Amino acid sequence: MGPNEPHLPTDVRGKSRVDDRRVISGILHVLKIGCRWIDLPPEYGPSTTIYNRFRTMGGARRGGGAF
Repeated sequence: MGPNEPHLPTDVRGKSRVDDRRVISGILHVLKIGCRWIDLPPEYGPSTTIYNRFRTMGGARRGGGAF
């Protein structure tokens, strides 16, 4: 169990989830490189999924969140 494991959502509905590690790697790629969400390489998964998870984890808020 990693240090971010308690912060990841556990209730899954609808389509199967994209691997959380791939999504987090995609988020870190955008934050490190500074590219647009839509320009993410496909190996990280769908860009809309990665952006939505970033928003859900609180990355776009000031003063808190996982990112």
